[in-house]
Amino acid sequence: SVSSALAREWIASLSSNMAHAAAFIAAPLSAAGARLTGDKRPVVKQIGRGLAIAIPVAGVIGFLLASADPVFASFFNLQIDPATILEHAFWLFVGVGVMGGLLRTSLTAPTAAREGRHWRINPLEAIVVLVVVDAIFLAFGAAQLITTLGGGIEALHAANMTYADYARSGFFQLLAVAAITLPLLMVLTTLSGTRTGRLRFFFTVLVELAVVLTMAIVVVAHQRLSLYETAYGFTMLRLYSHIFAFWIAIVFALFGVITLRAEVDGRWFPGAAVVAGLALLFALNIVNPEALVVRFNASQSSASHLLDPDYLAGLSDDAVPDLFKALPRIDPRQQTELRQQLCQRQESQNGGWAGYNLAQQAAKQAHGVCS
Repeated sequence: SVSSALAREWIASLSSNMAHAAAFIAAPLSAAGARLTGDKRPVVKQIGRGLAIAIPVAGVIGFLLASADPVFASFFNLQIDPATILEHAFWLFVGVGVMGGLLRTSLTAPTAAREGRHWRINPLEAIVVLVVVDAIFLAFGAAQLITTLGGGIEALHAANMTYADYARSGFFQLLAVAAITLPLLMVLTTLSGTRTGRLRFFFTVLVELAVVLTMAIVVVAHQRLSLYETAYGFTMLRLYSHIFAFWIAIVFALFGVITLRAEVDGRWFPGAAVVAGLALLFALNIVNPEALVVRFNASQSSASHLLDPDYLAGLSDDAVPDLFKALPRIDPRQQTELRQQLCQRQESQNGGWAGYNLAQQAAKQAHGVCS
């Protein structure tokens, strides 16, 4: 498809620019290494280049997971400020890349484009990156297992967190990890050129392991947000966050199928991911998401007495019929406040014939109890 071709062209162009900048800066070091070793150790060089790619990626993913989970962060409990180090490393990486690109551009004479020449990552380099990323994910999984079995109490106390606070934290950081991992796997798959042989087998195993571990992280994020909602209630943003997490899981499953089946044409992947997202949005609108929010909060209010009448009254007309139905199940004081806000809202509405819709009509019928 056109979108797939444009995406592949953009990835290849960006990767080529970064590679040329890195190659220009590393040229003196490469020449010195060739003199010392006689250029007889290409495997060592490939591993080194793979680590050079993996370390910045691992730093970002590790930082996000550590900020989402104090038990995982305790594995790296060093007397340093990781945020400061990561910030300096990031800007150093950006600065070196920009300066290298500028120097190469200024010192290299323009040449005609060569047909069929694209920058690629050596398969061994890609495997090194995947090994590092999978190792971080496995360490995070170990942290979850330790906490589930009752360990990690000291780490939670050091972070001034109870187990309930721990279980409800880190949702967005975990989704950010998943969002970073997908383009990383796509770039490695597109540019590594591992199509056959033993390297292809190892590469596929590592990619599938990364896919499975990332989906496990998405499940952990979903569970944490569910616990957070049990304590603090349901909102539209939290509902959309669940849908987004579910969509990420679907996209990773599709990507896993493409990687596992080499004969499958991957050009349908971007379109399939978009269609999956649109299908979820369509289904969400069919089931009336605001009504779901009202029902969940009403069912939880009898046990927790945590209800936000101001938020519920601010929902659209889609929620009004369910709000009136939920009034008998709400705490009497909150019930009076919510009923008053709903009735005042009806008096202030003046949409006219141009603003007529079925949700508005259903809301007007539900407001009959106000008269």
